[in-house]
Amino acid sequence: MNRITGVALLSIAAAMLAPAYAQTTTETTTETTTESTAETSKTEPVKSEAASEASEQTSTEAAAELAVEKKPVEKKRELRVASWGGAYGQAQIKAIIRPAEKQLSVDIQRFELKDSEQPSQAADVLELRQSALLRGCKNGDYIRRAEIQLAPSQDGASPEADYLAGGLTDCGVASFAWSSLVLFDRSKFKKKKPNKLADVFNIKRFKGKRAFLRKAEILVEMLALATLKDAGPQTVYDELAKRERRDKAFARLEALLPHIIWVDTPSEALEKLESGEARFAAGFSGRAFRKTIAGNYAAIWDGHVYDYLSWAISSKAGDKEVAKKFVELATSPSSLAEQAKQWPYGPMRKSAAASVGRHATLDIDLAPFMPTSTLRLSQGVRRDPAFWEVHGERLNDRLAALQQVFPLGVRIPAPTRRPAPPPTEQN
Repeated sequence: MNRITGVALLSIAAAMLAPAYAQTTTETTTETTTESTAETSKTEPVKSEAASEASEQTSTEAAAELAVEKKPVEKKRELRVASWGGAYGQAQIKAIIRPAEKQLSVDIQRFELKDSEQPSQAADVLELRQSALLRGCKNGDYIRRAEIQLAPSQDGASPEADYLAGGLTDCGVASFAWSSLVLFDRSKFKKKKPNKLADVFNIKRFKGKRAFLRKAEILVEMLALATLKDAGPQTVYDELAKRERRDKAFARLEALLPHIIWVDTPSEALEKLESGEARFAAGFSGRAFRKTIAGNYAAIWDGHVYDYLSWAISSKAGDKEVAKKFVELATSPSSLAEQAKQWPYGPMRKSAAASVGRHATLDIDLAPFMPTSTLRLSQGVRRDPAFWEVHGERLNDRLAALQQVFPLGVRIPAPTRRPAPPPTEQN
């Protein structure tokens, strides 16, 4: 057998023996590993329970941390609220908006309403004047008030029993009232000072100009209360609904025209008072609060006319349930009282008005400055938006016609000579 044949035979033999060798090696390795593991388990010390628990706790905490890291941050719900600015708005932010954000875990975007009563952006909840609320409710812009659950009073009385008349409407939940009234400078009246509404329209007894707004609302009610014998807080609108009674009130106004300075805003009226041009000025109760605690001004609360705001929820609100919770919180007696302590508009809930007490920082008794306090409520008239919806355009046109005849409050002088009589017919 030559060399090449021998090599070939050796290769064939090696190939035949390889599987067997591999199996033997695997078995040997497996046995060695098993024995080694067994020996190790016999000789290795057993871990204590504390060590095992610590190991498990570490694993659990690590898993929890990993889960927290992977869990997305929950975004706060948003609520868009439209309300009013100024001192009233600041008081609302402090007493209602900020607490509501915490209690409801919601991010509140607040928009300010202007005289147009329409927010610059779409709102879920709006605090509206009664005229705007009435129109919007008829148009289906707001949900029904019956869908909103309201908090009871502090002594357990139902919201219906706790609210003042008119506070709960088809679509609105009342919040705060303010008053239209007349202010005067006490230093200008040395002997007897005016203290009732009739004095404002008594030129002979209390001389001087009156700064009034160029609109019939409020002025017509005050004229009726001061002029019409049967007109009182409960009957003034019944009297004004009669044509002859309106004529009588306007006749009184026409006699006062030479003594009236017409202005466009309450701020202008107060400027006339401060400059000395006017002895009386139409104004609102909030401004009256500022002026009366800081100077010689006084307010005539007799015959004041109060109006109020109401919360309404848009029928297009993004999250109506959150909106309902907000209205419930904002109109609770405690929330209303807290806001009134910051700025003395009158809460429309009896229990809230009774619990306001003193100003939060000035320590002044607020009852004399709130339209809905027991002291002031009986002296005032609740403005009737339904009356003005029917008669408003006609009465404002009538007032505008008077202002055109006497735009500056100066009567055109009467002629010095009587006109010649017409010639008689010749037979």
